[in-house]
Amino acid sequence: MVLNMIAPIKLAPEQESAMRKLLSGKPVFLTGKAGSGKSTLINEFKQRAKGSWIVIAPTGKAALNVDGATIHTQMSIPTGITPFKTDQKRLDGIAKDKKDLLANIEIIIVDEVSMVRADLLEAMDQRMNHAKGNKLPFGGVQMVFVGDFYQLPPVVIGDEKNQLNNKIFAFQSNSWDALKPLFIELNEVHRQKDGSFLDALNKIRVGDKTAITEINKYVRPQQEDAVGITFTNKNAAEINDKMLASLPGPIRNFNAKLSGQPVSGISVAEKLALKVGAQIITVVNNVDAGYVNGSVGTVVKLDKDSIFARFGKDPKIIELKQHVWDNMTWVKNKKGQIVLKSSGKFT
Repeated sequence: MVLNMIAPIKLAPEQESAMRKLLSGKPVFLTGKAGSGKSTLINEFKQRAKGSWIVIAPTGKAALNVDGATIHTQMSIPTGITPFKTDQKRLDGIAKDKKDLLANIEIIIVDEVSMVRADLLEAMDQRMNHAKGNKLPFGGVQMVFVGDFYQLPPVVIGDEKNQLNNKIFAFQSNSWDALKPLFIELNEVHRQKDGSFLDALNKIRVGDKTAITEINKYVRPQQEDAVGITFTNKNAAEINDKMLASLPGPIRNFNAKLSGQPVSGISVAEKLALKVGAQIITVVNNVDAGYVNGSVGTVVKLDKDSIFARFGKDPKIIELKQHVWDNMTWVKNKKGQIVLKSSGKFT
């Protein structure tokens, strides 16, 4: 948890009230609509917090977004249903350095808690009991859960729902009940100022179909180069393959380089097939180079390790170089500081 010490930012009154609860040391569940400032508040909390902390998340992508580690990697919890209470071998199966770190940590921030399944939360609770050597909820550390249960739910495969006795969400677990986290909800949205559009987004969040009328006001005739949205990766891949095949010229394949522990949850495949003229969407930010996550461009040239593209109406050609994603784990360095260290790479 090594930070660049910067001056405290000015929080909105609602956020300052929430900050006081976060700094109380009590367990907290922080929620709110998209754009209500949850991330801003947590980033400021990390600056002000007195105790040592780590940030973890249920998926690789979520962990990358918050500069943290995945729950499974950090706590050595296997995927699938994890009944630690009946499997002492699994409970003991954690490296000494990881156990020592958990034993000395004081605050654990869990982002995207809506995606944390009930059995995973209970495994985290048991892991912390084991690391801390006591039976307090989560070993007595301050748990800070961040997320919106109206958004992405936990992943449940096959018969797992029945095996879990229909207890899917984190708040349905015995560990959540025992912890009794303080409830904090942020209601003021800072990211969107269009009142009618904001109202429509809030209705969609709670499943109110009357929002469709408002959303339809923003619909425009389909353009030839418009980005299509579909429900599954499979459908998207089929459409992309068909469009790529319709272009003239040879296909150029770019293959990922993998090392160390697998990096999960990133938005790219291990094999990328392109042609000159293909439409692309970037998935990382590189403001200095001229593109951000979600920029739409057209390929104009392909080299061995680079892609050259134009974005929008700008005639400038931009080189897209290789990008490295890391599987990060919190460790103690030689100075005793808690820092993130790469345990695997995807290039």
